[in-house]
Amino acid sequence: MSGNPQMNQSGEWFCRQGLVCKFERVHRAAIAVAGAHDVGSALQIIVDSAREVAGAELAALGVPDASGEQLAHFVISGLPGDQAAHVGEPPRGEGVLGVLLREGKPVRTPDIEKHPAFKGYPPHHPPIRSFLGVPVQSGGEVIGDLYLANKIEGDTFTQEDQSLIEMLAAHAAVVIQSLRYHRQAQELALLQERERLARQLQDDVLQAMYGAGLLLGTLDLHDPDRAAGQVAEIQARLDDAILRLREHLLGLTDSGNGSHR
Repeated sequence: MSGNPQMNQSGEWFCRQGLVCKFERVHRAAIAVAGAHDVGSALQIIVDSAREVAGAELAALGVPDASGEQLAHFVISGLPGDQAAHVGEPPRGEGVLGVLLREGKPVRTPDIEKHPAFKGYPPHHPPIRSFLGVPVQSGGEVIGDLYLANKIEGDTFTQEDQSLIEMLAAHAAVVIQSLRYHRQAQELALLQERERLARQLQDDVLQAMYGAGLLLGTLDLHDPDRAAGQVAEIQARLDDAILRLREHLLGLTDSGNGSHR
């Protein structure tokens, strides 16, 4: 039976309107992310938006560090602050989350405990059942994961939910990659500053040593008083060279610590 055509059309209209509203929420999240003042705030906007558009109790986003063994960023939505604090260390990309990071493929299941990669929960982690996780990718590289748990209305997350979350994951990739580029630019600027200081150090020390060598060549050994004055001048120039050397070495140290003289 096809049912009442008018009712079917009405249902489709409300369905489309609901989807449009969700896309609008993703769009607003993208605008908010673009205006965020720091990476943490931008990622929090993405995670909060993911939980809202998919209708999940919990949402989280993890970004591994360079070693891949720890998380450089972990953002969660849906847990009160005191409860989140009791969870302890965030997941490290093992079990089902490891599938996202290693294989770069979405995982959607009505019961995470029945997934073959499930390895249990971290201490004090709230129990979850339905699960949706998508990789955060940039240029084919998995740089994080965005995942949700416990669908509020329904037993499992839908393909529609997955598509929306993948859109938010793409925005997260832009944020994370921008942070990487910023850090690379800082490292390049630091390297250039260290090279500049090293060249200046070499020039100053060589100039001082050359001047001292010239004075040694004119040393009058037949006139002790004059020779003593010349030696004193040579000593002063060498002391000045040592002082400059110390200043340059301090400059190199400061630049290595992230400050510039």
